[in-house]
This record gives sequence, C-alpha cells and structure tokens, in this order.
Amino acid sequence: MNKISVKLTLNFFISALAFAMLFLSCPAYSQSIVTRQITGSDTSIAHVTLTVTPDGSTTSYYVLEFLIAEITPTYITGGGIIDRSIGAIVWGPFADNAVRTFSYNMIGSTTGFEIAGYAMFSSDPPAQNPKNYYKVYTSGDKTANLVVPITHNIDSLQPNVVYQVTTKHFAFYDGQILEHPYYYPELHLLNAMRDNIIGIRCYKGSEGTGYATFKKVAPYLSPSAWNIPEIEVISVSAVPITDPAAGLQVTWQFKLSATNLWNVENESICLGIFMLTDVGDYGVYCDLSNLKYSAGTNKTFKSKRGIYVWKEGYNIVTQPVNQRNFFSFCSAPKGKTENKIESIIIALPGDINGADNASVKTFIAEAHSRNFKVHYVAGEPEWSFIDNRQIGIDHINKIFTYNQSANADQQFDSIQFDIEPHAIDTDNEPGMEPWVWEQYIQNMDYYQSLVDQNNAGMQKPIPFTAAIGNFWNQDYIPYDSYTGTGFEQIINIVDKVAVMNYVTHYGAIFTCQDELEYCRFLGKPIDIVYETFNTSPTESFWFNGNKALERLINTVEYAYADPAGDSYYDKLEYNVLHYYEAENEIFPATGETKRSYRQLRPDMFSPYEPLDPVYNTAPVCYVKSPNGGESFTGNSMSVTYDLYDDNSTVPIVVKIYLINPSTGAQYLLTQQSVRVSATTFKYSGSYSANIRSYPKSEGYRILITVQENSGVPANDLGSFDKSNYNFAIKAKK
Repeated sequence: MNKISVKLTLNFFISALAFAMLFLSCPAYSQSIVTRQITGSDTSIAHVTLTVTPDGSTTSYYVLEFLIAEITPTYITGGGIIDRSIGAIVWGPFADNAVRTFSYNMIGSTTGFEIAGYAMFSSDPPAQNPKNYYKVYTSGDKTANLVVPITHNIDSLQPNVVYQVTTKHFAFYDGQILEHPYYYPELHLLNAMRDNIIGIRCYKGSEGTGYATFKKVAPYLSPSAWNIPEIEVISVSAVPITDPAAGLQVTWQFKLSATNLWNVENESICLGIFMLTDVGDYGVYCDLSNLKYSAGTNKTFKSKRGIYVWKEGYNIVTQPVNQRNFFSFCSAPKGKTENKIESIIIALPGDINGADNASVKTFIAEAHSRNFKVHYVAGEPEWSFIDNRQIGIDHINKIFTYNQSANADQQFDSIQFDIEPHAIDTDNEPGMEPWVWEQYIQNMDYYQSLVDQNNAGMQKPIPFTAAIGNFWNQDYIPYDSYTGTGFEQIINIVDKVAVMNYVTHYGAIFTCQDELEYCRFLGKPIDIVYETFNTSPTESFWFNGNKALERLINTVEYAYADPAGDSYYDKLEYNVLHYYEAENEIFPATGETKRSYRQLRPDMFSPYEPLDPVYNTAPVCYVKSPNGGESFTGNSMSVTYDLYDDNSTVPIVVKIYLINPSTGAQYLLTQQSVRVSATTFKYSGSYSANIRSYPKSEGYRILITVQENSGVPANDLGSFDKSNYNFAIKAKK
C-alpha cells in the first residue's frame, strides 16, 4: 500500500468513526489500555512511548496522538504517519489484537506541552458490527517541558554590534534519521516580508567551522546569492550532540554591517533555525520574538481578522448589553486593538423579515458604522441532499428579501453556507461518499445560480461563500466529467471559500496552500479559519491557548505576505476565528461550559478565562444624532452620543469630526475629556457645532472617536462610531 492510499485509509477511520458516537461511549466490556510515558523532559528533545494492550475481543484498532503547536514529532516508530489534515500522528489500522509499543521524539520552540491522544478498538462482537469502534483515551504522562533549541539575549539588532546565538539541530526528515552532510544547519534573520531574509549556513557542520552567508527571496526557495555584504560572520562553530539524540549544537557570532545596511521593509524580525533537508523545507524552529532592527523603513504588515458567531447571534442583535459587549470585544479582542475584528460571520435564527427586522437593521448599521462587515451564515450536513435543497433556497430568499427592504448600510455583505458533506457517512468506506458529494455539488451550483439571479436586481450585489474542509483534496469523489480535486470543484462554482484550516501547528501553512493557490489562479477571495472551540479531547487552540494561536497566525502571515503590496498574498482576505462564544453551551455529560475564543486561556497551562473578561475592554460609542438621514440647513447642528466603558476612573478623550467618506474630507469639530459613571459605566454627551466655515455638500457624516487616556499608552484602547446614514448639509437660504 503506497503512502497516499494509507493516508486515505487513515482519513476514513478517523472521519467515519468520529461520527459514530453511539459506539464511542466506552462499553463495559472494554479492557483495552493505552498508556503514555514521557522521558527527556527539560531537555531539547523529549521521548514519548505508547504501549497499547487490546482486550481479547479486539479484531482491529488504530492509535492517534494529536500534534502540538510549535512542536514537531521526529523518529516515529511502528509505521506511524503524520496526517496534517487532522493534525495527528496515526498508527494503524491493525487487523489484530497484538500488543504494540510505539515511540517518537518531540522538538520545538515551546517550553511546555500537554499531549492528548486515544486509540480506537473494534467493538464486541465483531461478527455483528465489524465497523464499530470504541474509544480509549490515553492514560499516563501528559505534560512535560522542552528546552527551546535556540538561545540568545537579543532585544534589538543594531549595525556593527556582535551578537551570539546558540542553536541545536537534530538530523531528521520524514521520520528518518539523516547523517551529515545531508543536512546543513542555518541561522536566519527573517524579516516579516518574506522576500527579505538573510542568513548563515554552516555547510561543514561537525566536520569544521565552514560557513557562508546568503539571502533568500522567499522562505521556500534556495539561496539566490552568497556572501552578501549586509551580514558579517565573526565565527561559526559546531559540536556533536550525542545525548539524547544525534545532532549538532552550533554557536553563531555575527554582526550587521554599519556601512552596507540591510534594506528592510519591516522592523519585526524572527530568529529561526532551519535545516536544508529538501527544496522547500521551511524548517521547524523559530523564535518569534519581535526584534527591532535599528535601520530600514518600518512597514506594518497585519492581517485582517474575522470571527464566527453561531449561538449568540440572536442575543447580540436583540439585547443592547450583549451588543455593546460584542462591539467592544471586536474593537480590541482580549485587549489588543491590533487584532481588531473586521468581518462578522453571524447565524441569525430569528424572523429577520418580521418581528426582528428592526433589530437586525439597527445591528448591521451599527456594525457597518464601525467598519465591520456582516455576513449571514447557515448550514447543516443534511443540506447536501437534493431532497433538502429547498431549505437552502429559503435561506437565500430570506436574505435577499431582507436586503431589498433595507438601505445599503443595513444590508448583509454576503451569504455563507457551512454544509460540510464530509460529516455524512453511511457506508463506512474511505473518502467522501460519492452520492453525497454528487448531490452536494449540484445543490451548491444551484444555490450560486440563485444568488446570481437575485443579485441581478440588486443595487448592492453580494457574494456567495462556501465553507470547505482543508482535506477535500483527499476525500474528493469525481462528479460528472470533472477530474480535479474536491476543493477545486467547489471553488469553481462559488464566489468565495472559507477553508476550515483546523491545524494548530506550523503545518497550517501547507494545509491551506493548495486552496490559496487555486483561488489565486481563479482570482477568487479566500478566508482561513482557525478552531478555537473546545473540541476536547481533539486538538484546538482552546487546548493550546491564545499565545499559540497568535504565533500560528503570525506564521501564516509571514508565509503568505505579498511583498509587492500592502496586504496579503493576493486573494487571502481574512484570518477568521471559530468562534466567538460558548457561554450558553454545556457539555451534557459534565455540565461544563464548552467555551471558545472569548474565553480562550492565554496558554495551555493557564486557568480558563472567565466568562466575564478580566482584561481591559475597548470603549463603545453610539452616535445618537445626527443619525437618521437628516438634511440640515443653516450653520449649526447638534451632536449627541452615548459612551460606555468598563473603567470609570480612566478619562476618555472624545473627538467629534465632520467627515465626507467619498472625498476623504475630515474636520475636527471639538475634543472633550469625559469619564463614564461608576454605577452605569455610561456617559451621555452632546455638542453644538457651528459649521459656518465648513463646505456645504452632500454625503457628510458625523464621526466620533473615543480613546482611553490612562497615562500608559500601551494600556489605552479606543474605537469609533460613524453616523449610520448619509445626510446633507445645505447652505442657509
């Protein structure tokens, strides 16, 4: 069996069995045991041993260990395969009940880790249910520490200063031990713009101290120039590592030239350690310290972010307090204004064309006034079936009926269907079921045509988006004459896709790469989605924490930066978090709140975030008037607003502007310093403006910015609000 067919078979076992929950409830007869032992904690490389003891009734089983963000498994024994589509190492399936021992090593750039895993065993009696399995969670050791294999004390890189970095390299590739000289340790100074990397290669390794400097035009390409003048090497020395595994420890001394400065485009630099094991191998170690470089032009490169809202959509739309909390969160997620949410993908189960119509219009207008896009999302796996096509039709018609009744600021920006046909499995065969996929594709083609027909009569056309799995290239079943991969076929149909890239390690770069490339080829936009929901015991960022999430998003940003532009690699629009809330969701068996991004803990060893956040939250301002399409005459107008914040002791600077979005004109009318009430956490403000000296034209709005002023700029958050409707200012007659 070749590697591809093995992977397909493994995907079948994992995807199909994950949904057979009836048989995963640990029957009383199960006495199978899986234990884990971790040795080498507090070293640069930890060793993990799994011992699997099936019970006598077992006829087949497989074993799974979840990958961990920033850690790479090496030296995998027992035929284990890394399946990056599910973020796990998988052994088996084995068609027997033999006792087996598996092992692997772990290296990476995190100091602590916690492992989750399980084994799936055939049920008893196998004659009646040969495809049914029960799950046994791995017991024994779960946590350990790694010594990060890169050591330095650099805070800021400056020209003509000698720096020293010590790195440890372990010779592996695809689980195979490599012998020098088949790999070459490298030290990279990685600029955030991926076309600007300089480094040093130790090309003799343990045989000597030979080295060369180089520049890379992209991290996936071989060096294009050697001995460049921007970096000067003082010395490179290497000594063998014999314990705990074969490798090299390299000490690098270098300085950046004072006469020929490195021409950078961003001051954020990574120090990374890479092994040239194959063309395109990006390496596994990276210290993502945002080091400053004292020369060059500062150019901030930051992704746009989005968020899903599944369960709380109705409450956010209809309840003012929930809405204020949500807008505050989106303005500065977890107290970070640089991570502002700009795309809201929201499920709304209410009657948006009836009783809830006014609330939905107000919510979307308020969201747009804060520069948030609002997208309608719905979908279930059963929508794949042609017999259920009418359900999707009803949702599409509902949104267009709503948009037709609303002005531009109140309308949804797109429709997204999250159907996930891979969740339907009735035949226990590998891959997505052909008849399900065939109906799914026909339905999606029909839905896109229906959206196109409705858009033809709309002043503001909206796109149709499909949420897709990051493994649809593997599970694809051909339909009609199309012979490409599954993700290609669905991207051919819809306006946009959101790829559910539920991977928590650096492999996330590669699991979405094909989809990105194909969208780029077709000129269609794409979002990348990261799982933050508590999917315990399977891996997610709820498990690894917010720091791991931010590092992975940064890694994707570095990998897919567009060196020639101010934004992302071509059509990549948003990094999307899945999802906002879990406050009202409970695990039935334990009564525990499920939790998601809003309660995401800082790291895997921190306590859970409380439902009410302890970090500083952004102030929220509502423009009350002018806010209804008014037409003003004369030379005066009155502005009123409501301001909310979580801290009554911090003054807030309020600035009121007259703006024209179409021309970019912006005039500051006044600046005020206020505090919210200690009991209501609200301030109601007003201002009468004399507009005699300002141009009189159509399309003006009021803009109010609010910024905390605690005296510590790093702690101060801010946001803004625009009047929801255009209004005209007319000269006095």
